[in-house]
Amino acid sequence: MENKTKKVKLDPIIIRDLWSEEEKIVLKTLRKIRGAGNIGYIPELLKLLHKTANELLRKELVLFIADIRDPRVIPFILAGLKDPGLKDARGSIISACWQSGLDYSQDLGLFVKLFFEGDYVTALEAFTVIEEAAAVDLSPEELKKVLVEVQKRLKKVDEEKKPLALELERLLHE
Repeated sequence: MENKTKKVKLDPIIIRDLWSEEEKIVLKTLRKIRGAGNIGYIPELLKLLHKTANELLRKELVLFIADIRDPRVIPFILAGLKDPGLKDARGSIISACWQSGLDYSQDLGLFVKLFFEGDYVTALEAFTVIEEAAAVDLSPEELKKVLVEVQKRLKKVDEEKKPLALELERLLHE
């Protein structure tokens, strides 16, 4: 599998400030990154989203990622979603995916997988990504492929997510 994320030279001072203990410095650094438009910082932002317990920073990070409209960010986001080390941040990352309005329809298999393997919040966020792609971007063949995967996994879904999974199946049938 080809890695589509290119290595970009990152400023070590920005990285240091991003991981500062002081909220003000981190927020200032986020603004600096946002202004520069360098998507190469996305992996660091995703790691920070995973590591921080600061709710304000978490909110700002999700908003930042959701505001990115550059499709070149998609491989970075997908790599973050696949990274087992970022498992606890998946719900927030997926939320940023659907909020961004970027097209993740080519990777719906991953979102189906995360729907079934994640907690309820992650499933709800993944449902939204799948719902948006199904409404606009999928051919009947692609819809059928996703539907078959959902039906295969329905047998093993936990009770909490069962109604949502059934709604996902119904959505893909339409």
